[in-house]
Amino acid sequence: MNATTNLSAPVGPTESTARLVAMDVARGFALLGILFVNIQAFAEPFGRFVSPVPEGPGALTAACFYFVKIFCEGKFYPLFSMLFGMGLVLQMRSVTGRGGNFYAVYIRRLLWLFLMGLSHALLLWYGDILFIYSIAGVALMLLARLSPRVLLGIGVGLVLFGTVLQAGFTALTLAAPQPAARAERAAATTGATPPADAGQTGSPDVNEPAPDAPTETEVAATEPAREPLTPFMRLMEGFRTGAVQQPDSPIWMEAETEATRDGPFLQAFLFRVFSWLMYMFVCVFGFGWHVLGMFCIGAGLLGMGLLSPRGASWQTRFIVLGVLVGVPACVLGAALPGVAGVSWWTMGLYSVVQMTCGPLLSLMYLCTAATLVRTGALAPVTGVLASVGRMALTNYIMHTLVATFIFYHWGLAQFGSWSRPERCALVLAIFAAQCVISPLWLSVFRFGPLEWVWRSVTYLRPQPLLRGGARADAAAP
Repeated sequence: MNATTNLSAPVGPTESTARLVAMDVARGFALLGILFVNIQAFAEPFGRFVSPVPEGPGALTAACFYFVKIFCEGKFYPLFSMLFGMGLVLQMRSVTGRGGNFYAVYIRRLLWLFLMGLSHALLLWYGDILFIYSIAGVALMLLARLSPRVLLGIGVGLVLFGTVLQAGFTALTLAAPQPAARAERAAATTGATPPADAGQTGSPDVNEPAPDAPTETEVAATEPAREPLTPFMRLMEGFRTGAVQQPDSPIWMEAETEATRDGPFLQAFLFRVFSWLMYMFVCVFGFGWHVLGMFCIGAGLLGMGLLSPRGASWQTRFIVLGVLVGVPACVLGAALPGVAGVSWWTMGLYSVVQMTCGPLLSLMYLCTAATLVRTGALAPVTGVLASVGRMALTNYIMHTLVATFIFYHWGLAQFGSWSRPERCALVLAIFAAQCVISPLWLSVFRFGPLEWVWRSVTYLRPQPLLRGGARADAAAP
């Protein structure tokens, strides 16, 4: 996730420096968009995170919701994925150019990413993407020597394949009969409790006890006292009885909120593992293939010179395409569930729009960063973003540490308590702090702390950390 660049040099003195700075700027900007999406999962139950409509009234809540849906969700993980593919190509060129064994180096790199991602997901937050990257990175490593055009074609094919899988899976899930879930949601909305024998006939007094039946008090007196169910056991009991079938079930969301906010560690851990396994299942049915496709597209576009001076005209085309096609399509996709209702076809169509037109905005963001670097426009802004991007791995994990401290049981226990506008304000505060800390850190050190560990593991020896020391090994984007 890191690219070594010399930000003290004039912007764009060589093609390689301009390319690396553009990637760092895009990576830094992507961290902001990623946090706008992830903060919802940090702070709210999974059922609210996946909701296709605003969770409450208010113009500001709706504005924050649709801003994230249109400009962030499904746009920044493709951007990160393209940059990951580009980084692999650059490292392959660097290692093979020095006569090294690229596969040995990159396997070590991916193994470290695998272990870090697994630890991040299970110990801190289920929404980790590093684990997915480590798996998909193996496939990209095996494809990396193909021509750029072939890589681009494979990438487009994988994106379309992942889109079909994701849309089909979403539509089938929502089209399946869910009477228990519907009854529960209706009861939660109206405040009524449907009778357990609703629909039966034969006795006008179904609620009257039999003449000789013991009262509830008498039954309770003869039964041994039972320990209250833990939050995770309530969830499992809900699945057993059919009362819970979707993440937006009140039982699911209440139990998850209690476990995450109040603990103890075991209950929060069980929910985290359960959510992560569900996330992995979804990856098989669309998301993982989409990530791999964007890896290949990024590698192909870099090989075809998108970030070089000769790619300037294509940068302009992709910016225009994103503005004229990507943005309107994403606006319509985000508005569809609210206008036409949440159903199998609206959510299936939303998945199609998100996974095909979202990458158009990703390309627009990438090409905007490349254009700003190439022209030297907004140099102070791009310089700060590049510093944030050079520490992308450290800053990404820092998002989790700060957010979980605020919302989880081991910190301030605010899970489920903040409104969407408050969460968005927190995103801006965290990112502003990283925009200050990252340049200060890099004025003394060559890499972020986690980037340094990653590089040292990759090259099997400690890398120079302080600035002014011996030159580190070649860039490892």
